[in-house]
Parts: sequence; structure tokens; C-alpha cells
Amino acid sequence: MNELLTQRLAKRNIKVAIRDIITKAQTQAANRIHISRSIPPRPDDSDETAPIVLIYSVSEQGEVFDRAPKRYRRILNINIELIDIGSSDDEVDGRLEFLGEEIETALELNDTLNGTCSRFEFAGSQYQFEPDGQSPAGALVLQYQVEFFTQAHRSGSMCYDDLKIIDIDWKVGHDGTEAPGRQVDAEDTIQGLESL
Repeated sequence: MNELLTQRLAKRNIKVAIRDIITKAQTQAANRIHISRSIPPRPDDSDETAPIVLIYSVSEQGEVFDRAPKRYRRILNINIELIDIGSSDDEVDGRLEFLGEEIETALELNDTLNGTCSRFEFAGSQYQFEPDGQSPAGALVLQYQVEFFTQAHRSGSMCYDDLKIIDIDWKVGHDGTEAPGRQVDAEDTIQGLESL
């Protein structure tokens, strides 16, 4: 499988795992959990009402973790946005806080998201309210950081030469300290590895 596809699949699998864990926890959001930045259109016969949960990526940082072969440690920032409406600001606030606690509890019990990442941690939250609509509406955005690893992108297949010879120098003195003047204390060459 090509590395770019694997990276996309890793990010998708992380978001699917979040959705599945929240769904399995049977929160107030029930099955109204979407991997999307916006509320998806509803069919005319849908009885989908608030609260709704949206799961989406926000940003990503990366650094080289291994050099040969090159592998990246990635931190994906994911938002889990809870949206609800009610008859008052206090009602919306209370419902969002309760749903947020349900989701945080469910996710805290699975810190590798079913094995899709090496680390999954809560990073913060933000509240947003819209009091001017027909009914008060609000959102609670739970912010998470997800650590996972991917191989570096390679065009075509990489082919490395066979290992044939290893040269080894020791620069350690006999008493466990470094040899004086950084002189080589011992030297070995291992040959014939191609026949192994």
C-alpha cells in the first residue's frame, strides 16, 4: 500500500474509531455523530434532532522520529464539536456540559482509540453560543491531540544495496572511560555478510 494512502487511512481510521467509541457509549447524541466539519443534510423523513456531534481534523504537526527507514511522529489535532439547541441558554449549557462529560469519559477509557494511535489526550475545550436564533443554540468544542506514526513518502519502491562489510571502532578505555586522546582502542571489520 502506498505511504500517502496509508497516512490518509490512518487519519480516517482515527476519526472512525472516535465515532465508534462515542456511539458505543450510548450518549445523548445517540447515532447523530458525523465525521464532518458541517452538519450533513438530513433526509425529509429523518427524525434527527439536536444534539449533534461533529468530528474533524484541525491541524497537524510532525517530526522525524526514525532515520532509516525514515518514519514521522505526527500529532493530529482533532475537534469533537457538540451542537445543541434548547429553550434557554442555561438549558443548552447544561446539556452540552453533560454530553461533553459523557464523551470525555468514553474516550478516556480507550487512549489508543482501538489501536489506531499511540496516544490520545484531551487538550482543552471552547464554548460558543448563538442567542439570536429562533431557539438558543450552542456548541462545545472538545479539543484532542492524537499521536501516530507514518513512514516517509517514497516515490516508487526503494531498493537498498546488500550489507557486505561492517567496520567497527571502539574508543573506550579499559576502565570504562573514554580512551585518552580519543584514540581507537580496538578495531574490527566483519566481511562476508552477503553469504548469510
